[in-house]
Amino acid sequence: MLRQALLTRAASNLTSRLLLPSSRLFSTTRTPHATFIVIARDGTDPSALQRRLTTRPDHLANVQKLKAAGHFILGGAITGHASNAHEQHREEDKMIGSVMIVEMENREAVEEYVRNDPYVKEGVWVEYEILPFKQAIIPS
Repeated sequence: MLRQALLTRAASNLTSRLLLPSSRLFSTTRTPHATFIVIARDGTDPSALQRRLTTRPDHLANVQKLKAAGHFILGGAITGHASNAHEQHREEDKMIGSVMIVEMENREAVEEYVRNDPYVKEGVWVEYEILPFKQAIIPS
């Protein structure tokens, strides 16, 4: 009976930990965090793409720090799309913004992070919104 209770408890703990980002999988202390989605739009002026490409290494280094701290869940570029399957563009030509999903203490922490991101400081992202996000758990 005791063995069964211990196994059930261990399975429950493992399941709840698997839902956390891997960087916090082995954490012994956990500060409560909320999940947010950041939707950012690039400028549309003629030099917008060049600004993005020039700033991209600094932006990605900043995201790497966020990931190392266990706050980054996923992110990537929002892309335009070709009007038909025969049009081909370089990937960089299609970037029009970005989306990030992050876990932080509160919206203010996300706002501070975004405000200090190189893409904002260098004028790549000309507007952004931060929204609370709740992941759906779909039963198998």
